[in-house]
Amino acid sequence: MIALPKRLQIPAAMIEKIFRLPFTSPCTEAEVRDFCSRYLLLPAQSWLHPDALSMILEKSDKTRVHHLEDALHVHILLFYADNQPILAGPYLSERIDASLCSRIGRKFSLSSDQQYDLLIGYGSLPVLPSSQANTVFQSVLEAANLDFLQYNSSLPDSDIQQDTEVTYHLNEVSNKNLELHYATEHD
Repeated sequence: MIALPKRLQIPAAMIEKIFRLPFTSPCTEAEVRDFCSRYLLLPAQSWLHPDALSMILEKSDKTRVHHLEDALHVHILLFYADNQPILAGPYLSERIDASLCSRIGRKFSLSSDQQYDLLIGYGSLPVLPSSQANTVFQSVLEAANLDFLQYNSSLPDSDIQQDTEVTYHLNEVSNKNLELHYATEHD
């Protein structure tokens, strides 16, 4: 991976040591592929396929911090520093126990072995409750003099620059992920 911009290196290193929360800057196709292969838990995480993540990195508004959450409850923040894409995460906002993992596994028709692997994958991700994550990210942005970026913990889909086909696809993916997320919660 390309090194983080200098102004982000110290705050990101501190957060990574304290919370195990990685900050990466995937700028090439190979780096995007590496990021996706490292963090993809299930193929249903459509945003973690190299083509989708490349499109998101290319089309995202560089003046905003984008908060993404997928159907597996995995979160990531995307923002730009010195014209480089920065991904903070992935992370979970709550611990995923065996019971919730089992419900998620049933939604995706996973075998018990696959559910166990998913639970192990969840265990590799840091857990930052939403209120704590907001404070952490605001602090990183301030320390790196990036607090001019528009930050909202739940940015709407319309924050992606207006490319009708891309926006439609991202809205469609987001809606499917939300449906699965809420269906899982209510099982």
